[in-house]
Amino acid sequence: MGDFSKIKIPFSLALLAAMFAISPLIQKYGEVNYALFGLPITLYFIYLLFCILLGASVYFYAIGLVGDRPLFDFANKVGHVVYALALIVPPFFLVLYPISILTVILIAAFKSSFFIKTVEFFASAVTSFVAGMIAYKISRAFATRDRKEKIDRLSDQENQLLGRARQLFQQAYYDLAVTESWKAVEVALNKTFETAGIRRRRQPINSLLDLAKKMELLNSRQIEELISIRQVRNTAVHTERKVTKDEAQRALSVSEKAIAALDKVADRCYFCGNLFPSSALESDDVTGASVCKACAKKNPDWKEELIAMGMDP
Repeated sequence: MGDFSKIKIPFSLALLAAMFAISPLIQKYGEVNYALFGLPITLYFIYLLFCILLGASVYFYAIGLVGDRPLFDFANKVGHVVYALALIVPPFFLVLYPISILTVILIAAFKSSFFIKTVEFFASAVTSFVAGMIAYKISRAFATRDRKEKIDRLSDQENQLLGRARQLFQQAYYDLAVTESWKAVEVALNKTFETAGIRRRRQPINSLLDLAKKMELLNSRQIEELISIRQVRNTAVHTERKVTKDEAQRALSVSEKAIAALDKVADRCYFCGNLFPSSALESDDVTGASVCKACAKKNPDWKEELIAMGMDP
């Protein structure tokens, strides 16, 4: 669990504690209100809504901390949305207050309830849209930070596993060296898919390798080599046969090369927006843009199109 994941729930609880600290004031002044669409918006209602949303965000964050499966990840994202909505509640109703005051003034000036309600509805709709967009941006920022933290965590785990595999090899624990190097490959695959924004459910390793081949993250020879060292790993885990030094050295070498290839996922296709390794992209020296092979096939004149779209040479 990273630092950001650790502070989300405590910070939400801290806000809830602050709300409970001011509850005596709410009990005293909670009936203070202003009218919106003929409905009284009380201070107590705003307070209660804020607390409910904060409490709900803590609940969803707690579910998200249970594991890494898609359901828990979805709960964590819902927590981001609910928490963002909670943060928007106080300024949202604060902005609606002058709108209600303006409504009263317009009613006194124009004496037309239909016109006033139309203005009130339009102003409230615009305010709600802006608040919704802000909440969306906040939740997206949280999700992006979560994703970055997950990638960093997987990167650290990959380095630790690879370092442990090298150390075990030096200590002549060849079977354990193979096992750890294979774990590093699995972590590197998951990190690469997370970096590239590829949505996937939990899949067996064969499916991950097939996807890596399909996305041209690894070539056929690298896939075959990984499959061969996986067989050595299975032998080390499920049988009593000892792994030889040469087998362990080859497994470590293949794993390091595969991980190095996966770490080259760093450029984004101009058309589809996905990240790809350099080997899977076609670059234009004139505009500096990169396009994946699939998009290049769909748009054979993509270089001319980019220039026509206004990209400077």
